[in-house]
Amino acid sequence: MVINIDTLKNQIRKISKDKPEKFYPVESLRELGFSRSICVHCSKPFWSLEKRDYCDEPECRLKSGFLPYDFIDNPPSRKKYNYTETWKNAWVPIFEKHGHTVIPRYPIVARWRNDTEFVQASVYGFQPHVVSGEVDPPANPVLIPQPCLRFNDVDNVGLSGRHLTSFVMVGQLVFNKPNNFIYFMDEGIRYIHDYLTTGLGLHPKEIIYHEDAWGGGGNLGSSLEFFVRGLEVGNQVYMTYKIEPDGSFSDLSTTVIDMGAGLGRSTWLINGTPTQYEVNFGEVVPKVLKKVGLKQNMNFWKRYARYSGVLNYTETDVARVWVDVAKTLSMDPNDLRNEIQPIKAAYSIIDHTRSLLWAISDGALPSNVGGGYNLRFLLRRAWSIIAEMDWDIDLFDIIEWHMDDLKELFPGYTKHGETVKDVIDVEFKRYKATKEKGLKLLKKKLKSSKEISTQELVTLYDSNGIVPEMVVEVAKEMGREIRIPNDFYGILADKHEKSSVEKPLATQADIKISDDLPDTDINYENLTFEGEIIWQNKNIVVLKKTSFYPTSGGQIHDLGTIDGVPIKEVRKVGAVVVHILEKPLPTKRTKVHCTIDPHRRRILTSHHTATHIVNAAAREVLGPHVWQAGAEKTMDKARLDITHYDSLTKNQMEAIEKRANEIVYLNIPVTIENLTRDIAEQKYGFTIYQGGAVPGKNIRIVAIDDIDIEACGGTHASRTGDVGTIVMLSSERIQDGIVRLEYVSGETAIKELQHRNQTVQKALDMWGIDLNALPATAKRFFDEWKSQKKEISELKKGKAILESKILEKQLEKAGKYQILAESISGDNEYISQLIFTLTEKNENLLILLIEEDSLFIAVGAGKKAVKSISSNELIKKVAEVMGGSGGGKPNFARGSGKDATKIDSALETFKKLVQSKK
Repeated sequence: MVINIDTLKNQIRKISKDKPEKFYPVESLRELGFSRSICVHCSKPFWSLEKRDYCDEPECRLKSGFLPYDFIDNPPSRKKYNYTETWKNAWVPIFEKHGHTVIPRYPIVARWRNDTEFVQASVYGFQPHVVSGEVDPPANPVLIPQPCLRFNDVDNVGLSGRHLTSFVMVGQLVFNKPNNFIYFMDEGIRYIHDYLTTGLGLHPKEIIYHEDAWGGGGNLGSSLEFFVRGLEVGNQVYMTYKIEPDGSFSDLSTTVIDMGAGLGRSTWLINGTPTQYEVNFGEVVPKVLKKVGLKQNMNFWKRYARYSGVLNYTETDVARVWVDVAKTLSMDPNDLRNEIQPIKAAYSIIDHTRSLLWAISDGALPSNVGGGYNLRFLLRRAWSIIAEMDWDIDLFDIIEWHMDDLKELFPGYTKHGETVKDVIDVEFKRYKATKEKGLKLLKKKLKSSKEISTQELVTLYDSNGIVPEMVVEVAKEMGREIRIPNDFYGILADKHEKSSVEKPLATQADIKISDDLPDTDINYENLTFEGEIIWQNKNIVVLKKTSFYPTSGGQIHDLGTIDGVPIKEVRKVGAVVVHILEKPLPTKRTKVHCTIDPHRRRILTSHHTATHIVNAAAREVLGPHVWQAGAEKTMDKARLDITHYDSLTKNQMEAIEKRANEIVYLNIPVTIENLTRDIAEQKYGFTIYQGGAVPGKNIRIVAIDDIDIEACGGTHASRTGDVGTIVMLSSERIQDGIVRLEYVSGETAIKELQHRNQTVQKALDMWGIDLNALPATAKRFFDEWKSQKKEISELKKGKAILESKILEKQLEKAGKYQILAESISGDNEYISQLIFTLTEKNENLLILLIEEDSLFIAVGAGKKAVKSISSNELIKKVAEVMGGSGGGKPNFARGSGKDATKIDSALETFKKLVQSKK
């Protein structure tokens, strides 16, 4: 079922309103001198040092006659830190003083989770396994500077002064297990108060604490937001509940404090700059503004910025608020927009480029699916803005400025410049091609439609890459005005956001086993073993321990026998391994003798270890952005799907094959160790999740020295030399950002090489030459074939001209059209040429030709006829009569039929369709 987080949060808000002491650190707040009130405007409970009747939300401040943001050009602190200094001089010393361990960031691509693609909050690195109590955190309590991505605020970037798609969330996290309590609400808020007053130098009366609730990642809890002069600086969540699949919530055994605060917000607050962007992006802002020739009117922005906090496309009636803000500033709303738009555009491309740097550096790629979709629309939106503003600026220049700006806080991002540049170059070529094609479609759409709906705008972007800015620009050129929804990019992000419902552990619904069976103990070392049956039903057997590999992780199952009865299949149902026999065992017994097919195991083992080797080789050759996106290991061959932004060249394939075999010939030991998740992550990092999220507390790590280290449950060779030669078969770009590699190893590689040699030898014997003469001979025959093909094509054209003169005599009149519908003999090329010849000479002609034997169908339309009747529409209906299908362009379409007895019906249908149009 779909779980509504807002409904659950409202339940917490309702319960806590009357019992705040159960959900909030009431005792500590009172000891700090704060008292509780209810906002007269929004009814939200809040805590303040001085008595007041309004909370600190910008909208409520404005209703009470105060500036929404009262820190702009009026900072509440004498301290002036930049972005990095706020982290090092304010956050770190305060929380280290209170016993917190500072840990490095998690990757922004959340490969350890199956419910999201990107990290959106500092707690994401600890969900679900640490929060559930299943795994220990790397330290406890911790402080972390975590880069995050969120795409629901794209429309607000540059408008509100505070919204970003990429930001660093400082996380204060503590995990209280039943037998290891660290601290909770009362201490937690005291540490935050210490940070605000001592770290940032704020007077306590500046701080307003708001009671609220938060839910995400399968967890729920009350929260205390801390505001200063209208700005929400952060939010301390008291995570006490687990969200159940049915939408209810239950107590967590591990209670968690999850405080998240944007690093940029604290820095913005104490500097009092007009927007968060000046402090978030350091020297990037002045460099971009200088490059595009913009000068910010600081007097205006200081005035506007004080009210920008009430502008939010996703939460307020922006049209109304926009008018109110303009009135307050004594400006016309259109003049206000015109003043803001250029700077908003600059801030947008600055924000978007940092998001792209972070995501691509951690292995994500722009595409048309999943999280890659959001990256692509950021890129295309940035290019569209540049085109709309007529700026001369390169996105990669901005990215390099970001690298320099971040080098002290996150030096790792400076290592990926080459990959990021390659990705952006490839994406720009695709963008240009899509734009050229899309512009034609858009102009046609605008000519025929008075309005373009939001859904049509989404379809134009999804199918043709047409961003709304382009729609507005083209419409303007045509004297039209098209309104774009203020939250258009938020709609896109929501549409393509991955489901937040966790995927359950794989099960086999068609196999019914007892619910109380224990997890199967698995050991793949022995090819023969004595097994103990713990459950049996007809031909389905469950053993207490097994060495049979079940189909999983892309590797097909072992075969063999149990007490001489052949195994048909081995599957995993949850954590139980199920053996499906070809027939029931002759007698019911407990102890059985098991044997595994050694030849099958050897080939599958070779292919599986080869997959790890090829993955490592591809990463070395193509770059660190390469991750495994899927894999399959069968008896015939293996395949590996990798993340990569372009099709592979022949040279790249050869380099991958060469490096893979170097790893084989080095005969490196393949080691296997079972570790708890926290130890595995600390020891090897997050690249272990090559195959995606891995369930459970313990992880099986397969390592080939430091060349490739992955969490993997498959069968593996003991040394790389045991894999044997690896032969790359093919590569194919199967979707945006994904390339499929196919290869063989060991015995199957030898068969492949023998097959290739035999094929070459047949060619040598046929031509009577030796191997050295093969290239020149093949080229000579190819050139001769090419020449003959050209001659044949010319002959077909000539024949078509002659036959067209005969067919012209059979043309029928249908109103303003001429019709020809015939069944003839000839190959596809000849029939197509015949149609081209006839339609070129007869502009009002509509023609259908069906090949009598192959049932090839072709439809053509002359230059005038095509204006009112499309060949594409005609062929679909004609082909349908013959049980086939077809498609193409308005002037020419082709397809095929299946039922030869329907040829006459198809010809008659064509005539009726044309006659109905006259």
